[in-house]
Amino acid sequence: MKTFKILSFLIASLFMLCILASCQNKVVFEVEETNIEIAVGETYLFEPKIENITAPRYDFSISESGIVKIVNRQITGLKPGVCEVTISLRDKPKVDSITLIITVVEDIE
Repeated sequence: MKTFKILSFLIASLFMLCILASCQNKVVFEVEETNIEIAVGETYLFEPKIENITAPRYDFSISESGIVKIVNRQITGLKPGVCEVTISLRDKPKVDSITLIITVVEDIE
């Protein structure tokens, strides 16, 4: 009976350790705001909340060319318009991407 209790405790402990280990490895990739408004010539720095990944590398996709340009996570307004910028983690393709709606205006009032 004592052996059964010890074995049960060890199995339960191992199970809990596996659950805790899997929870800690979940990659968090999110932003607070997905609708961004910038003026022509203004720059918005893409700074996501990211956890459980070091030195993330991003891929950017722009729905309408010529409205914004992106260099080193800096999104710069080129001309008035609206476009979607989809950002994904290059090394984690299973992590959901983030889509920003960027509205570029002539002047922000």
